[in-house]
Amino acid sequence: MSTPRTVNDVMSRTVVAVGRHASHTEIAELMREWDITMIPVVEGEGRVVGVATATAVTLERVRPVPAGPTQGSGAEDFLSGPPRTVRPHTALAEAARLMVRDRTDHLPVVNGYGLLEGVVSRDSIPITFFRSDAEIADEIRSTVLQRFPAPSDTEVTVTDGVVTVRDLPQDGAMGPRLIWAIRVVDGVVRVRAGHKGKPRTDLASPNNVS
Repeated sequence: MSTPRTVNDVMSRTVVAVGRHASHTEIAELMREWDITMIPVVEGEGRVVGVATATAVTLERVRPVPAGPTQGSGAEDFLSGPPRTVRPHTALAEAARLMVRDRTDHLPVVNGYGLLEGVVSRDSIPITFFRSDAEIADEIRSTVLQRFPAPSDTEVTVTDGVVTVRDLPQDGAMGPRLIWAIRVVDGVVRVRAGHKGKPRTDLASPNNVS
């Protein structure tokens, strides 16, 4: 049985990173050498504290540099706030949504301690994970609901990748199987389903749907 794809399936574990005191020139040279457009900024044992992008590095290098102690020191210029990161077990659909929302092509992948484990890039994610809500809903109606016949009044809506299904079949086994079949459709972040307008959130497997 298929399972929802996660960041772990496509992430790169070969990662170039810099410390917070790396200069803009160092970062730019690393980007050219490795042909990359984003470098995580880390401290200590590898905790991600920021990201440097090619666009930001270029802007910083051409920006007039003020005199005195306010002068930027390099990578620290990219530590304006907590960086957006994902975990290896993050749903690939969720990572794709974050990229679109943040207008970025890369996301650092961290473990439970915030330590860098890899990077996931837009190029590594199948294009079907970037589909619109309408396209996802169309696939569910045209394929999934055809394989798992549901009542004619079953309603399927998709908002930000979250699928809501109302009035599922009352069959005890059919409901969980239908939810799972929807869950593995590319672009689906999660599924909310139930009977007579009472939604519930799906869990990790068809045997654990609450």
